[in-house]
Amino acid sequence: IYPNLNERIKLGHGILFYDYKGLEHLSVKYLAQKHGRLDDVVEIGKPWGESINILEGMTEADLDRFLDNNLGDNKDNTFWSNGSKSLGQAIFNIFRVLEEFGSTMEKVIPGFIDEESIVIAFEPYTFKMNLENLVKVCSSLDSLRDFAKDLNGIPKDLRSLTQRYARIYLKKHTNFDGIAHHFERLFSLIETSAKVIEKSKRALATYIDKDNEHLAQQFMGSLVAPLATLSQNSYFNRGSFHIVDVLSRGKIVILNTEALSDAVLASLNDVILTDLTMRTRMRNKHPISIFIDEAQRILTKSTDLPIDVLREARVELFLATQNSSLLKDKLEEDKYNAMMGNLSQKFYFRNFNEESHPNPEFLMSLEQFECLCSDDGFEQKHKNKPLYIAEKMKLKVEYAYQKKLDVFKRYASSLEGKAAVLEYIPKLFEKKQLLVISLHSFKEYIISISSTQERKKLQKEVQQLFESMKQR
Repeated sequence: IYPNLNERIKLGHGILFYDYKGLEHLSVKYLAQKHGRLDDVVEIGKPWGESINILEGMTEADLDRFLDNNLGDNKDNTFWSNGSKSLGQAIFNIFRVLEEFGSTMEKVIPGFIDEESIVIAFEPYTFKMNLENLVKVCSSLDSLRDFAKDLNGIPKDLRSLTQRYARIYLKKHTNFDGIAHHFERLFSLIETSAKVIEKSKRALATYIDKDNEHLAQQFMGSLVAPLATLSQNSYFNRGSFHIVDVLSRGKIVILNTEALSDAVLASLNDVILTDLTMRTRMRNKHPISIFIDEAQRILTKSTDLPIDVLREARVELFLATQNSSLLKDKLEEDKYNAMMGNLSQKFYFRNFNEESHPNPEFLMSLEQFECLCSDDGFEQKHKNKPLYIAEKMKLKVEYAYQKKLDVFKRYASSLEGKAAVLEYIPKLFEKKQLLVISLHSFKEYIISISSTQERKKLQKEVQQLFESMKQR
């Protein structure tokens, strides 16, 4: 992995690196710094990284696959799966229109999406098609009923918002010439929202019928239960960061996937890979390289790997696995064979459990760092030169990276100026804790999160306590 990663970073490629264990980000940053590209590194899935909304821009077909991945779709639960999917689609269709309205208004008034919300049944909802909104609607049967009853007011509210922001725009600009087409789109979306709402209300009628209360609660539980945890994960549910856009500009994106389920990973892969295949239409394509270590942990049988199309889109795919039989079990045989047939090069290192190689005895005779390659039909041994990165050097670069992002000021003010780095571990962060690693001793210890602002507030409270005690 490292020699290929080093070469692609050196060549200026956009890099997407799946960090399943949450540790390899250190090596990626070291290699990026080595070639003067540390500023290109972006992390996703960490408190100090960028956030994405994995549902953003999904079509109805995309959502159907997403719900299939997360709700399951087999002979034993087809009834519950289909009922839950229908409920989810009816709600998502409404938020899809709201999201498009918000995105269009954002082009006219930057900041609109962050500042505004729409009130439905006394609850504020963001202009986003995300899991947070879905779970809020389905939190109870009463909330679902209230939501369905209040839908008719949405077109009127959108029209009022459009008129209000048109006045705001005219206070700063003299005419609409440059953005008239955006307002045309907004009014078109208002008309569309009325049609979508009417269709969704008919779909929701079955679930809010008093005669179907028990059944409706079962469907809601089946829909919300597998999505509730992800709905609370802001790193994958709230942002507007577009992975493929920044990759196409040559950024190095590290995707921390250690807290994601197989179902969410499958959905995330679908979104990323589908967007990457759209690059075939681009005239000037910046080369992109994707690195997936422990591929059996990242890929699933529902993951579509259009390797031939990716190649046309100037996207390289590097897959590594300890044992191909594990990957075959995960993907199932037909999909595994199709993927292996589409790979342009395959390398096998010494492995006593390798089943897919045509000559396993030859494979077991390899020495450390030797491999067999598909380029010559696996007939010759090739010696590889390993790339080692000292832990001290990796931590030194991580310190510079975190300092640049003001990580200590935001999460561990007591460590400002000290030679240490913070390590994000999902289970610790749930308890509002972070792991600290000393740059000098490599000693590890856990601290509670405290920003500079929080610390100043606490210091002020302590000072006031001491002053009040003195007065007594």
